[in-house]
Amino acid sequence: MPVLYNLREYHRPDDLDEAVRLLQRKEIRTIPLAGGIGVVGEGSSEIEAVVDLSALSLDFIEYENNTLFLGAMVRIEALVEELGYLADDLLAETARHVAGLNVRNVATLGGLLASGNIHSPLSVALAAMKARVKLYGQAGEMLFWSDLAGEVCLNGLRGRLITTITIKLPDGLIGAGYRQVARTPADQPIVCAASIAYHTAEGMIETSTCIGGLLGNRLIVIEHTFDHDNLAAAAETPFGPIVPERTAEALYLSDFLGSAEYRRHIAPILAQRARNLALSKL
Repeated sequence: MPVLYNLREYHRPDDLDEAVRLLQRKEIRTIPLAGGIGVVGEGSSEIEAVVDLSALSLDFIEYENNTLFLGAMVRIEALVEELGYLADDLLAETARHVAGLNVRNVATLGGLLASGNIHSPLSVALAAMKARVKLYGQAGEMLFWSDLAGEVCLNGLRGRLITTITIKLPDGLIGAGYRQVARTPADQPIVCAASIAYHTAEGMIETSTCIGGLLGNRLIVIEHTFDHDNLAAAAETPFGPIVPERTAEALYLSDFLGSAEYRRHIAPILAQRARNLALSKL
């Protein structure tokens, strides 16, 4: 069983400024404690202090004017139980694929994103839905999760703290779709794809599709626009190139779950299936 041998400080601040101050200390290796799944599971000997975020009132789920606001401390299981009505069940469905019930009851949304596991089903769904992430103290417009994910995967948050995830749902949402391949239904996906389809103000139909599990350090988001007359043809047309042909082999994921060649083959197929499922709700 993993043990945090060098842990010597535990903090549970009720103020965000204090939490960030503790996390940014350079003299002692300090990390945030969200649900605790990753921290305890890893059992790193480098961790000297943890900051418990449970007293910061970041466990909210609010929906107003077609915008969903999720606090970083929302439990993954809460998304399953409370958001089945939203976005054609995409958030609830992908949250169910994150882990089993016992883990979902403890793991948090912010912890999942900050962990660097950017290819998890829920992370992929958030990118497809153009979710934005608020970092405490960050000035200017919130970052798209699809843009921030690569940085988190490579370098972590480095003392920064996720506070809120915001999703603006399109007024003309048609439907959503999710598809994955895995060794068993309960396993984490090898490759997965999530897609949403919606009407634009110009009377067209637009889709936003995210593919995870293909490139090691980033998510891939692709948008397509259709008119009503070519929807049938779109369903039969291959998804098209996902990454440039000259993408270096080293950038592709390749492990015991699936080779880079397999992932390149299956990714456009899953993306097309997810997109077609979203469009089928029309």
